[in-house]
Amino acid sequence: MGRSRAPVAETSTVAQPSTAQLAALADNEGQGESDRHKSNRERLVDLEAQLTRLDEKVTKVSAHEQRIAMLEATLTQLVESVTELQDNTKEAVHHLKEQTVELFARVGLLTRAIGNAPTAPQACPQRKSLNAVQTKEPESDEEEEAAETGSIRMGALRLLNALKGQVGEKEKTPLPKESKHSELMYVDIKLNGKTTRAMVDTGATHNFIATGEAERLGLTLSKDRSRMKAVNSKAQPIAGLAKEVPVSIGSWTGKANFMSVPLDDFQVILGMEFLQTARGVPMPFLDALCMMGDESPCVVPVVQKTTDARQISALQLKKGVKRGELTYVAALKLETGSGDETPTPPVVAKLLKEFKDVMPPELPKSLPPRRARSSATNKSPFEIITGQQPSTPHTLVIGYTGSSPSAYHLAKEWHRNAEIARAYLEKAARTMKKWADKDRRPRDYSKGDLVLVKLQPASLRVFRKVHKGLVRKYEGPFPIVGKVGKVSYRVQLPAWLKIHPVFHTSCLKPYHADREDPSRNSSTRPTPTISSVERRVDKILADRVRKLPSGAAEREFLVQWKNLPKAEANWEREEALRHEEDKIREYQQKTSADTSG
Repeated sequence: MGRSRAPVAETSTVAQPSTAQLAALADNEGQGESDRHKSNRERLVDLEAQLTRLDEKVTKVSAHEQRIAMLEATLTQLVESVTELQDNTKEAVHHLKEQTVELFARVGLLTRAIGNAPTAPQACPQRKSLNAVQTKEPESDEEEEAAETGSIRMGALRLLNALKGQVGEKEKTPLPKESKHSELMYVDIKLNGKTTRAMVDTGATHNFIATGEAERLGLTLSKDRSRMKAVNSKAQPIAGLAKEVPVSIGSWTGKANFMSVPLDDFQVILGMEFLQTARGVPMPFLDALCMMGDESPCVVPVVQKTTDARQISALQLKKGVKRGELTYVAALKLETGSGDETPTPPVVAKLLKEFKDVMPPELPKSLPPRRARSSATNKSPFEIITGQQPSTPHTLVIGYTGSSPSAYHLAKEWHRNAEIARAYLEKAARTMKKWADKDRRPRDYSKGDLVLVKLQPASLRVFRKVHKGLVRKYEGPFPIVGKVGKVSYRVQLPAWLKIHPVFHTSCLKPYHADREDPSRNSSTRPTPTISSVERRVDKILADRVRKLPSGAAEREFLVQWKNLPKAEANWEREEALRHEEDKIREYQQKTSADTSG
């Protein structure tokens, strides 16, 4: 029998994903999420950039708004300034009208004072021009501005025409033959309450006053480093500056500064500084100076005069040259004969030039004296005999007419040579002083000061036989006894230093003692060599004066030494015994006592 199979139930089978598939699916999902995150980050970055740009635009808009506000404020200020300027312009135009009318009145007063204009204002020939300055009232602001601007321009032109008309009558009068263009303008003024005359010079930059005039007026001069320079001359320092000097011209009063300088032809010069400060207007054609100041305007008459050529003496010229004043040398060439002379033919001119020594231009009036000079003595025969050249008519006319002409000429020659020698000596002295004072400085000493004296070994007998390298440059210290003259002092010297005790200050040097070791600067003899037998002076037996081969006299002493017999006595020079002053003084006293006994 066959075995029967058990029935098997049929079930639906579902395919499950594998692990690899799950991993791939997870990777795909992760990749998708990373792409989304990346895109989101990019979007965030773009949004941040857009926000930044928006912030910048907002900042720029705010800055533009601030600028607009500032421009609006500036525009408002400009509008206010324009309005204020319009008001000021109206006031200035009105003030200008008043000044124009006042100027016409002053011109009328000036012309009436001169006598060339009518006395009544109604008779003024330029009355229409004066009335034309005044304009009618405008109806609107624009018309008022146009009228004011036009009135300023036309007022100036009409003022010029009016001035021309006022002086028209004077211009018609013919000028004299002598032109007044070279005349100068002078005006009477008061400086510091005293009257003087000043020249009005528009070519001068400052106000000037002569040094002598400043002293006469009692002006106080202060030191100033300013310099004055004229045309084609060196700049010269001024003597001083007078500040805030009271000035009075007519009814005008004020103050001005004046530079004190040496002047010859003028005492006071009013320059552009004064004219600008005082608002002065010189009018040469009216012989007047118009002071246009606001306080006290006036018209001052001036005096015009021509300065004649002045002459100076030879003594003044000599003093000016010595003081270093500017001096000019002019050569004058005199031309004689008329200009219509017939020219000399070239042939004749050549002959005249060739024989000019034979044919002088003018024949002599008298025979000249014999003045041929000898080549050996370089003098003429007349000069050898009489001591001077012969007199000529010219020298007789202008020469000396006293009792002794020869003595006069001799003394004159001596004086001339003496002046030349004195001039050269003064020049040499100035040069020597310049080089001597180059490395010196002024120094004063008082009585009792200790100084070191500079000695010259070659001029002293004490150091004559000693090498100059072993002699000190300065000896001392010695006290000052007193002052002799301006630069010399008397010094108390020791007895062995037999020289004149007066020294120039350049030979003296202040002594500064060493406080730590006072004996450091003292002059001491070198340490002697110690021997078994040391010679010491016992007494002096005799003295003598010995004549040297050079002709000088030298004194010697016969010295007896201690602990030595009398036969060992020898002669020693006085300079070698300068440290034995007591023995020498004892011998001199003994000798004088024996002589008197």
